[in-house]
Amino acid sequence: RTDSQEDGLFGLSYGKIVRNVDNFDVRCILRENEKVGLVKVGVFRDQSERQDGKEGVLCSKFKYSYEAKIVKVLFLMKENERDELEMILKESLKIKRVGKICGFWCNEEDNGVFMVFERFSRGLAKSTWELEEGFLAKIEEEGHKASKMGGFGLIGMEICEVVNDLHVEGFVLGCLSVHCFGLDEFGRVFIDFGEVLGVGRRVCRAISGNEELENELFKKFAFVSPEVVIESLRNQGIELGDGSLEYKVGFGSDVWSLACVLIWLLAGKSFSEEMNNYCKCLFSAVNDQKGCNYVDLYMGWKEKIAGLLEDGLRLGFASLKDMLCKCLEFDPGSRPVLIEVWKCIRKLTILPELDISLEPEIDAI
Repeated sequence: RTDSQEDGLFGLSYGKIVRNVDNFDVRCILRENEKVGLVKVGVFRDQSERQDGKEGVLCSKFKYSYEAKIVKVLFLMKENERDELEMILKESLKIKRVGKICGFWCNEEDNGVFMVFERFSRGLAKSTWELEEGFLAKIEEEGHKASKMGGFGLIGMEICEVVNDLHVEGFVLGCLSVHCFGLDEFGRVFIDFGEVLGVGRRVCRAISGNEELENELFKKFAFVSPEVVIESLRNQGIELGDGSLEYKVGFGSDVWSLACVLIWLLAGKSFSEEMNNYCKCLFSAVNDQKGCNYVDLYMGWKEKIAGLLEDGLRLGFASLKDMLCKCLEFDPGSRPVLIEVWKCIRKLTILPELDISLEPEIDAI
C-alpha cells in the first residue's frame, strides 16, 4: 500500500506491507507493516483491450496475470531506462551498505508498476544531531570540540566509503541529498537508492522551472554540482553565459555533492540558507531568460561558504576547511579524489602518531 505518491517515471513514494505475499518469490523477506520505498517505473496498459463505441464496454482477448503485467512494463521500457534499472539492481545486491531492492510491485488500482526498495527508519539527518544552527554551533556550546569533531569524522569517513564503493563499480550518482543517507541497526551509514532516484527526478523537474518542486528541492537538501546544472539546462536548449562551459558529469560531481552533505552537517541552517539563496538566483535567471554570468554567481556563493567554514573551523581544523573548499571547485577536474577526502577526515578520529594501521587498498577515483 502506498502512503504518498509522486507522479511520473522514477517518482518516489513510500508505502508499507499490508499483508504477506506467500506466493511471490522475493530476495528480501518483507514483513507485515514494514516500510518500503517505491519508485514508479511505468504503468501497465492492456493493448488487447478495445472500447465498443455503441455499448461502451471493454473487450479483452485474455486477462494478464499479476506477474505478466510487471514483465510487460519492463519489456516495453526504453532501452536506456531498462539498462539503468538493471545497473541499480546489480549494485544494490553487490555492495554491502546499499539499501536492497526487494522486487517489483504492481498497484492493482491504477496498474502502476513500482520498484520496491528497502527502507531504514533512521535517516542520517534525524539520527545524528537534529541540526538547526549546525553541528559546529552545538559543539561550541558544549565544549570538547576535538572529541565532538571525532564523532563527525566517523560519520564523514563512512559517507566517503559508501560513495567510493559505488565509484569503484563505475556508478555515478549525479547528485546527493542528506536524505539519501541513513543508518542501519549498527549505526553504519548506507545509501538509499530509492531516495537517490527520487532526488534525481526532483532535480530534473526543479531545473525545468516548476516552482513548487523547486521549493521541495530546497526542503530535501539536494545538492547539485555546477556541471550537472549546466548539462540539465543544455538538454533543454538553455545555455548559461556564452555556452563555452564544457565540463563532464562524473565522479567529481559526486565529490561536490558529498562535500555539501558534510558542510551541511557542520554548518546546518547557515549553509542551507546560503544554498537556498544561490539556487533561487540561478533559477530566477533561467526562468526570466535574462542570462547570467554563472561562474561569477557560483564563485560568490563559494566565497560565502568558505567564510562559514572559516568561522566554524578555526584553529586545529584548517586542513578540513581547505579540503572541503577544494571539493567545491567549479572545474570538476580540480576537485580532490574521494580517498583524499577520506584521509583528511580520518585525521579527526585518530592522532597521526597513534595511527599504526596500514594504508587502505582503495582505488583512487
